Amino acid sequence: MSSAEPCVKTPSDPVCLECDGPAHRWSARAYPRPVGILKPIGILIAAALLVPAASAQAMTAQTSGWSPLNPPTDPTLFEAEFPGILYSLTCGSVTATGWSAEFADDTVSVWNTMLITSSEISTGCADRPGDLVVRQGDDTYAARIWNSDPSIGLAVILLEGDATYIDWDFIPMPRVGQWVGIDARSADGSPLPMLERRVVAVGEDTFTLDQAIGPEYVGAPVVDNMARALGVVLNAGTVVTGTPPLCNVLAICTDASKVWWDITAPSRPRAVKATAGKGRVTVTWKPAANDGGAEVAYWYSVNGGPWVYSEKFSMTRKARSGRLVMVTVQTINAAGPGPAVTVSRMAK
Repeated sequence: MSSAEPCVKTPSDPVCLECDGPAHRWSARAYPRPVGILKPIGILIAAALLVPAASAQAMTAQTSGWSPLNPPTDPTLFEAEFPGILYSLTCGSVTATGWSAEFADDTVSVWNTMLITSSEISTGCADRPGDLVVRQGDDTYAARIWNSDPSIGLAVILLEGDATYIDWDFIPMPRVGQWVGIDARSADGSPLPMLERRVVAVGEDTFTLDQAIGPEYVGAPVVDNMARALGVVLNAGTVVTGTPPLCNVLAICTDASKVWWDITAPSRPRAVKATAGKGRVTVTWKPAANDGGAEVAYWYSVNGGPWVYSEKFSMTRKARSGRLVMVTVQTINAAGPGPAVTVSRMAK
C-alpha cells in the first residue's frame, strides 16, 4: 500500500481532486499511464470531470456507495460535463455520434483530436469527404476522416485543435449486472437523453445490454458510472462493441492486446482487531489476501461517521472510559469496494 498521498477512493467518495504522480489510487503496475475520466490537454483543472493529460488527474466526488453495480445517475458527471466529449457527425445521408478518445500532440498538424465513431460515416462520405460536418451544440468544427475499418465498424475522425477526451484503455472490463450510461448528440448537435442499461453478458470484444439502443445513438460511447468508456454503439440493438478493437484504428494505443483490464474488487482486510486502552481504542488489520489485480486502499469509519483514509494498517480513537467505539475497515480498488469488517471495544 502506498503511503505517499491520500488521493484515493473511499467507499462513499470514490474520487478525489488533484491526484498526480505514481502514488495515486490506480497503481503504475495496473495502468502504464495515469488515467482519469475526461482529459483536457495542458493544465490541471480541478473541476467537474475534467482530467489533464497523462501526468495528472482531477475528479469530483460521486454519490455515496459507488460501485459498478450502481446506476450512473450523477447529474454532475453525466448531464453537465459528459456531453463535452460528444459530437454530431453528418456526411451525406448518414448521421452518427462521435466521441473524443485520443489526443495527438503533433506540433506540425492542427488535426490533434481523434473522434471515434461508426464506419458508416466514411460510407456516407465515400464520394464527397469534404461534406463531413461536425457539430457540438451551436458550434461547427473543421474535421476530416482519418481512418476507417468497416470490418469492425469503427472509424476515426480528426478534429482541428485540442479537445477534452475520455479515458477508454486499461479500465475494468464490464461485468454482468453492471449499470452503464449511453449518451449521444442529434444531427443538429444538441444532446440526446442519456440512456441507462445493464450488462447481461460479456464476450471477448463485445457485451450485451438488457434493453435495445436506437439507431440515433450509433457511434455513442457506453460508459461506466465513473464515465470511463467500455465500448461504442455501432448498431441499433443490444450488442455493444467493446473498446479492445479501438487499437485497430487509433494511432495511439497503450496495449493492442488488452484494453479491458480484468480486475475485481479486493477481498476484505485480514485480522481486523480492536484493542482497548486507557482513554482510547486501537484497531489494527493486515492487508487483503487478494488485491483483485489493482492497488488497494484502506479506509475506516468510526461509529458510522465519515470515511478516513489510512496510510498504515492501524488507527486509534480517543474515548472516555466505558465508551463503545465501533470501527469499520473497508478495502477498495479501481474496480470498487471490497467487503468491510466491523469491530468494537469499550475504552478503559
